[in-house]
Amino acid sequence: MWPKKIVLSILISSGLGFVYGQTLEDDKTALIALYNATDGDNWSNNTNWITNPDVSTWFGVTVFGDRVRFLKLITNNLTGTLPTELGDLDALFVLDISNNNLSGSIPESIGNLEELATLALRQNGLFSGTSLTGQIPESIGNLTNLTQLDLGQNDLSGEIPSTLLNLTQLESLDISGNGFSGTISLVLTDLTQLTYLNIGDNEFSGPVPTDISKLNQLRTLILIANELSGSLPMEMFELVDLEWLAVGNNSLNGNIPSQIGLLSNLEYLDLSKNQFTGEIPTEVGQLNDLRELFFLDNQLSGSIPDEVGNLLNLEIFNARNNLLTGSLPEEFSQLEKLNFLIVSGNLLNEIPDYSDTPMTNSGLLEGFRVSDNLLTFEDLEPNIDFITENTEQKPFGQENTFEIEEGASKVIEFVVGGSHNIYQWEKDNVEIDGANSNSLAISNAQQSDAGVYILKVTNSLVNDLTLSSEPLTIVITEPATPDPVTSLEDKIQIDFGMFPNPTSDVLWVPFASLNNEQPEIKVFDNNGTPISVKHKADVHERLITVDVSDLSSGIYIIKIVSDNGLGVRKFVKN
Repeated sequence: MWPKKIVLSILISSGLGFVYGQTLEDDKTALIALYNATDGDNWSNNTNWITNPDVSTWFGVTVFGDRVRFLKLITNNLTGTLPTELGDLDALFVLDISNNNLSGSIPESIGNLEELATLALRQNGLFSGTSLTGQIPESIGNLTNLTQLDLGQNDLSGEIPSTLLNLTQLESLDISGNGFSGTISLVLTDLTQLTYLNIGDNEFSGPVPTDISKLNQLRTLILIANELSGSLPMEMFELVDLEWLAVGNNSLNGNIPSQIGLLSNLEYLDLSKNQFTGEIPTEVGQLNDLRELFFLDNQLSGSIPDEVGNLLNLEIFNARNNLLTGSLPEEFSQLEKLNFLIVSGNLLNEIPDYSDTPMTNSGLLEGFRVSDNLLTFEDLEPNIDFITENTEQKPFGQENTFEIEEGASKVIEFVVGGSHNIYQWEKDNVEIDGANSNSLAISNAQQSDAGVYILKVTNSLVNDLTLSSEPLTIVITEPATPDPVTSLEDKIQIDFGMFPNPTSDVLWVPFASLNNEQPEIKVFDNNGTPISVKHKADVHERLITVDVSDLSSGIYIIKIVSDNGLGVRKFVKN
């Protein structure tokens, strides 16, 4: 059904007897030119075209008041270019030749169709791989009666012409799926009658303009798949009539403002595939009409707010691939309309038992995806009947390295939730016979015990899933030698100075502080291992020079032994 405005315009035109320079015969000539230019013989439907002199019988043509008023040849295999003669159909109210295989540019003569209310050239090259190309002609600004303009899914490019500003009656504008570039034109934000704006899948860059608030009648705003950057402007949240907001697949950043809760009419919200950080604002829970909510592929952190469970109309929640932590909210159990709950690729470590709840009893839950988190079998056992993809998880525990003295003992263990777990330890990727609990004891440690240990866990209720721990590396050391600091602490008799400390290459130790003796110098690393360094005494300068230039950065110990005693100090090598 055509919009009431179009029908009303037809009636007014007929009633007032508008006079046009063109006649129906002129319209017929223009239609024949279109037929010939677009391979009319091979259209999907060309009923009565050319063969019947009565234009009103031609497929897709509507005549009213002795003029062609509607031309609709949607998905009809038009191939070729739009002829200049198309501009002679100057009584048209509706021109829709979407979903064909047209190529070339939109002719400037399109600007002659000043009565047009709807112009739709969407998705040409549907099957041929060709498309409408070039820029939007400046003459489009002549179409001041347009209420709907759809040029989406072509290969148009360049910037939006300033003449578009003349289309003050425009209510719906779709230029998605082209190659338009530049910033979001202020021309667009001056089209204040718009209720639908789709400029997605282009090459627009820069920030979302603050003037977006001027489009206060918008119900649909689609900016997806561009190169937009910066944060969401606060002015965007003045568009309180919005029902559909999609800004996914850009380079937007910053926090999601709490003002998102002001858009109380939203049914669809897509913030996916950006660089948003911070937490999901609790105000999202105020969007009671929301049906689809997409946060996937950002850097959001913190827990999913319980308030999301208030969205009783929610059908899709997708927060895949973020940094979310904690538990899924228990409140999700009340979302009986939920079709998809997707939280894969986060850091979640708990799922409530959703069995026998409105969410899982409704029969509507098609996708419950929780893979690549930090869940254990404790979370998966009660929910396994509802999870609809593989349940692989990130390794549990923390990677660590333990040093065990030869002959000593050590117990390593992990706590892994689940009531039907089956454990198996591995050393260097080889199963250890009999190591079938969550802990592993190493007694009378020998060098053969050194290696990388991993605990693998399966479960008799959750099939086809093995949880693996982070690796634990065991290093077997020789029995400890006395630490030069602690073992000599009670014997310190020399208080010596040294400089500079920290140092990059050389330490100097004055003779005077050592009672003018030339002592023995020893250097150890922070673990007490001796390190060879060069040093020399300058009797004339009464100074010992210690060369530490070859040492790695770190903390070291210098020990000085003389006839009168010894002294120990630490120094830092930059």
